[in-house]
Amino acid sequence: MSAEKNIKSLNTTKYFLKNIGVLRFVPFVVFNILTPVLILISFFNSTDYLTNALMITQYICPLFSVWLSVFILREFLEAEGREIFYCTKRMNLLYETAKLFALSLLNVLLICVFCSIPEKYFLIESVRIIIVCIFYFSLTYFLSMLCKSTSITIFSIILFTLINVIFKSDIIKFPLFMSTTLITYKDIFTLCLPFLIISILFISLGRFFEKQITSFE
Repeated sequence: MSAEKNIKSLNTTKYFLKNIGVLRFVPFVVFNILTPVLILISFFNSTDYLTNALMITQYICPLFSVWLSVFILREFLEAEGREIFYCTKRMNLLYETAKLFALSLLNVLLICVFCSIPEKYFLIESVRIIIVCIFYFSLTYFLSMLCKSTSITIFSIILFTLINVIFKSDIIKFPLFMSTTLITYKDIFTLCLPFLIISILFISLGRFFEKQITSFE
């Protein structure tokens, strides 16, 4: 009973971040230092600021938006002593990972606003980047719950990113999201909406598989 009470009062977000160690600082350094510096360098030293800003945000934001989520999932699914989080049947892993993902998403939005200062139309890019980040989160959560391991998850999101980098062009084609041009209002329906629908599906399936976790072989 005492152990159960202690689990209920545990600040899980603080606990998970502490367990991640120094790696917990990586996305904050990337979003708040590295990315703004790269954007500023691009603005002052390039005649094609818009394309460079697109590449920077598309390469960095989706991948690092799920950094903390991956490591929290790893702590929950693979770390020693993880069974304790099921003692009270209180833990909602989707909620726990979504909290820190939301913080990363806020950083991404601020980056998009920062990029929009010299190019106002860049604001529309926030729609694409935010929805793609949500897709990355849903894919991360779904695969982790399905496989009960983050190794396949990490491989999958890196592979998806590499495929986008290799096949990016000036024409936006779903299910790829990277392009060398800004999206249009039409692309919100032909590109962003499908990603959002798939994200909802992945999160729903992931939640279903999470509820099936009862043991850790």
